[in-house]
Amino acid sequence: MPKFVDIDSLTEKVNPDGNEQIQVSSTQKFVWKNVLMNSGGFIGAILSYATQYAIGNTTDRQTIISMLGQLFYNTGSRADSFFRFVCGSVTVPGGTPKQEYFGVVFYDAYYTRTYAVFFGFENGAVPVTFFQRSGNYVTDSPVDDNFVTNIINGTAWTKLGTLDFTTPLKPLAAEKVLVAAPTLFDETSASTWEPSYAQNLQELLNGLLYRTGLRNTSDGLNLGFRTVCADGRIAIIANDSTSSKYSVFLFSGGSVIRTYRIDQSYVMDWVCSYSSDHDIIDSIESNGAETGMLDMLNISDFATKSYVKPNDGILTTFPSGARLIIPGENLTTNVTSGTLTVKVPDLLTAAVKSGPFRDAIIDVPYSVNVVFQKQNGIVYKADDVDRFTATSGRKVYTIHFVPTTTSMTSITFRAFVNVANYK
Repeated sequence: MPKFVDIDSLTEKVNPDGNEQIQVSSTQKFVWKNVLMNSGGFIGAILSYATQYAIGNTTDRQTIISMLGQLFYNTGSRADSFFRFVCGSVTVPGGTPKQEYFGVVFYDAYYTRTYAVFFGFENGAVPVTFFQRSGNYVTDSPVDDNFVTNIINGTAWTKLGTLDFTTPLKPLAAEKVLVAAPTLFDETSASTWEPSYAQNLQELLNGLLYRTGLRNTSDGLNLGFRTVCADGRIAIIANDSTSSKYSVFLFSGGSVIRTYRIDQSYVMDWVCSYSSDHDIIDSIESNGAETGMLDMLNISDFATKSYVKPNDGILTTFPSGARLIIPGENLTTNVTSGTLTVKVPDLLTAAVKSGPFRDAIIDVPYSVNVVFQKQNGIVYKADDVDRFTATSGRKVYTIHFVPTTTSMTSITFRAFVNVANYK
């Protein structure tokens, strides 16, 4: 019987064949290829559809299967949390024959749902489409073409949405990216603000954006600025082409923002002396003239010029009373008959208004009757709104809101109603 020796005294067997025997106790041994063949099940490794893919039952083939099982286990394909890549061809109704799809399918054990993310090559386009289905369907079919067909053309999977890359992604001007708010200033509308007034915080932020180059100009060029950070303080230094002084916004810790004006000679000295951020901030506080201070903890309302998110509703039935509609709301329905009665609030609060007024939209089939509740001094209707009829298509009502007060608590307004027919 062989005895244990110093392992460094042994030579390596460079061409193992799997028949090597290893002693594991005083009475037992194992053969290495049997370890490879049988260990997969004990460590939880799986190979989906291994039985359907008839690889064969020879010892060598079973060893390959076991090793592949361990490989799949280490790449995430496990009995409790699978995923699967699929690449298949499928004929989509109305499309060109045999369109190609590549995707990943994975099971979420927490929500007990299977999700599919497909990259489709359809008629020259490359959309990304998202699907889901209740339960674990990662192993729905061993054949990729069949699996893809079940998802794309079947009724059991729910399509969540599509991201289409056919439209070129173009660089946009800052004023288009930021849409309605914050307001972007240009050279004819100076960023004036008074830090002691809480409602002007948005104006301050607009000024910061202006200083960092986000402005409404034809050429899009920005003036220079520099940011420094040290000892828990951050300063934004911006030059002004109309002055020899620089503007500084200093975030000095906590919720406090201080503003300074400092002569350009100090800024040039920082540049020439390669001053550290710490020295620059000290210089601002020592040599700059403080022009204002704002403590954000004392501000109760940040929404002077904020976004308002539209409320979108799909009506499956019409309420017995009047349906209240607020600025920014979008209503639609496919109910083809009946009467929808609409009213607007008598007053609006800041929470409901939540920023700039936006039009409300009501979209109904041509055969639906829309009635606006009479509200004198509030609702104004264009001629023939109440008598407007159509014989096909959809009727779209627009309600345009105009405030008649500067109050932020009880906001009075007028609502102007128009209608158009779309076929």
